[in-house]
Amino acid sequence: MHGRFSGPGFSWDGAFLVLAVGNGRQAGGGRRLCPEAMLDDGLLDVRLLPLVPREDVPGALRALMRDGLEGIRVVGARVPWLEIETVERLQINLDGEPLEGTRFRFEALSRRLPMRMPEGCPLVC
Repeated sequence: MHGRFSGPGFSWDGAFLVLAVGNGRQAGGGRRLCPEAMLDDGLLDVRLLPLVPREDVPGALRALMRDGLEGIRVVGARVPWLEIETVERLQINLDGEPLEGTRFRFEALSRRLPMRMPEGCPLVC
């Protein structure tokens, strides 16, 4: 898939294999796909695994499943909003709900949902 990604101070255009956008660090199964994400800072942690040569795909996917995006070379940013544009339709899993399209905009709305977290919780600043 080829996409254009933009947000404040961030722009990337290219073919990618994996995309993660999160305000929390973990995705399903406890995979740490957005290692710098904090629930309450108003920023999204963006991680892209650029397309690798065909022969390197199995190793890249193995490393992704074993170590998350921390274990491999990725493009990353922390932005309050992100816009994505693709030529082909992209299917995105939004917290378990599939979305499909060629244009997406994600925005972090800081402190919009009140939560009670334990003292010293590592998920918040």
